Amino acid sequence: MTYTLDIVAEGNVEVADNYIPNGDLRDNDGTEATYWTRNSTGDGTCLLQQNTTLDYFYFELTAPSGGPAGTASVTLDSTSNAYVTSGDALQLKITIGAPSQATPIGFIDITINTGSTIYYLNNNKEWQTTSTSYTVYNPKTTGPSQDFDLDLKTTIFPATGQLSFTYRISEGISFVSLTNFILKIKSNIESYNLSGTLLENNQYTKTINLPYGSTGSDSYYPSAKGSLLLSDKSVAAGWYRYGFESSGEFFTLAELIVQQYVNTYALNIINIDCNLSSFYTTNATYPTFNASKLMFAVDTDPAVINVSDKSYMLGNSTITYPSNEIQATLLQISNEEIVCTRVNKYNIQPSTF
Repeated sequence: MTYTLDIVAEGNVEVADNYIPNGDLRDNDGTEATYWTRNSTGDGTCLLQQNTTLDYFYFELTAPSGGPAGTASVTLDSTSNAYVTSGDALQLKITIGAPSQATPIGFIDITINTGSTIYYLNNNKEWQTTSTSYTVYNPKTTGPSQDFDLDLKTTIFPATGQLSFTYRISEGISFVSLTNFILKIKSNIESYNLSGTLLENNQYTKTINLPYGSTGSDSYYPSAKGSLLLSDKSVAAGWYRYGFESSGEFFTLAELIVQQYVNTYALNIINIDCNLSSFYTTNATYPTFNASKLMFAVDTDPAVINVSDKSYMLGNSTITYPSNEIQATLLQISNEEIVCTRVNKYNIQPSTF
């Protein structure tokens, strides 16, 4: 009969609830909202206001007709914009108050800057390399003004780079209020399953939780939680155990950890049930039997079952010190890598909202 050891690291790819910091504008000093920049020209105005009755903050933009031609805008600071990966997509929501009218009530400038090319979002919610904006209309064209929630969903990102975001109005747009900015990003990877399988061993499956380092994308700027990035925002790839591999054998940290679990669990398991009269340790300060100790055995059994010179870690155990009794499981561990079959599966999903 063939037995298997199977170590599995699996989970869903999670993303942040909002990639716009301070989207509710509550972090402010009464005049300026943190991470945001206000701007106006001519007779345009842009102010941070508070609705004390409903307890929320909002930007108020005006650029009325007549007088010096005016504009007003709010821009998310450049250092606060998200980095995005080709193949993903975004959803932008804003609560907007504006007059009921058929003409535009503002323009949204969203770009992706790759460092060499800038992509602009157009009115079809698609990306192009010539400068343009997305035009915002009030769905209510007549009657009293009423707040509405803009829900903008884009096509997939054509390239990898950093986003920028501005909402602006031009001359003749008398009044717009903006609050509750929410930007979501959807990855084209839904979940992952990384496994290491070893044949000819005790049948055992262990599923481990790895909240960090499971990203398998080889591109820059993954949007998933738990991604480990370098200072240039690229994925921290090419992992290895210092002193054992000369180069990065494992693309992700999670793959390396799966291999280490195989190294730990794939060797012999010894069960101990005995009266323990003494325990020797080179650590004279803490001569106790616990899971932090590396353990060796002096064994006089025949070579085929001898465990001398092998190292162990303590597994499940029950120790009764007053009566010197122990029932324990020891797991053999080694620095030698155990060859296994590694399979990395990333489940793809449509990345548009």
